[in-house]
This record gives sequence, C-alpha cells and structure tokens, in this order.
Amino acid sequence: MYKSKTILLFFCALFMNSSVAEVVNKIDSPDGLYYVNPKGVNKISVVGEKDNDGDYKIQIYNEVSIYSAIQSGELTIRGWWYPALQQFNFQNYEKVIGVSRCNKWGERKWSFKYIQEKVNVLGRDISVYKQIYDYGKNNKPSGSCVGVRIDTNTCERHRCNSWEDPKPNGYIVKSKQDAHDLFYLIKE
Repeated sequence: MYKSKTILLFFCALFMNSSVAEVVNKIDSPDGLYYVNPKGVNKISVVGEKDNDGDYKIQIYNEVSIYSAIQSGELTIRGWWYPALQQFNFQNYEKVIGVSRCNKWGERKWSFKYIQEKVNVLGRDISVYKQIYDYGKNNKPSGSCVGVRIDTNTCERHRCNSWEDPKPNGYIVKSKQDAHDLFYLIKE
C-alpha cells in the first residue's frame, strides 16, 4: 500500500510538472511583448480583457521601421491573438504615400505559429518565440500584394504587380533591448 501511494504521487508530480512546462513554453497574453521581423520592431498591446473563448484583441505599434513613412508609435497592426493556436489573426494598416485619404486597413490574415526557442544575439542566448512553417487547419497565412496600383482619385486598388508568399520570419521577444538587437541582425 505504501509503495503504490508513493508511485501514484510521483506520477501526479511528474504530470503536474510537465503540464506547467507546457504552459510556460506558450504565450498566453502577448501584452507588452515585442514583435520583430526584418522590417521592424513593434510593441504589442492587449485591448481589454481575455474574451469568452480565451483570446485577446491586440494592437501593435511601431517602434522602428525600415520604411520612413511609418512613424514611431504609429498603430500599424490590429487583430487577435489566439493562445490555443499560438497565432495572430491581423490586419495591416496600408498607407498610400502622399494620399492619406486612401489609407485603410487591409484584409484579415493569419500568421504562422510561434514556438519558444533560444537564439544567439550578439553573443547572448535569448529566449524568443519564433514563427515556424506551421499553422492551424483553417488558418493558413496568405500572400501579400507587392506594388499594388491605386487610383488616387477613387482610392480603388486595381491590380497587383506581383504576389509575395508569406515567410515565417517573425519573432516575439520579451525585452525592448533584445528586440532591437535581434532586429539589427535580421533587418532587410
């Protein structure tokens, strides 16, 4: 009887520790974290409380961008973070240089999934959440129009010069310094 209780307690402790480790390796709320890709560093802000499904409405503000038209502090992305999927569903703010009345929110898209990983940045190993080429069953990331033609009189988008396939090249990072150091290494 004594041995069976010890074994049962051991397996309960093992199960509890493994489930805790799984939670630690995933992002619940991304509030205050930084989204980094080769085009910039952005700060993630959660709007309100977790919804009934356990998801978060998010807004992402630019910190640094390779594009001079995007200002620091500007809202550039809005959407949702899905902790169960470890994916964003988002819209980019599309700016038309010189014709601000044509600026608008783009179509909703899915990101790739994120997993926790160690990355060497300037001789330091930092913990990041890295996009991987994986996504939910109905949540496939879609391509982006590059060089869209816009009628500046009507603001109508006419055609795409080319399409760019999505690439899993984004990171979520905890500290501002790590975000900027990582961006320095991967920027376009």
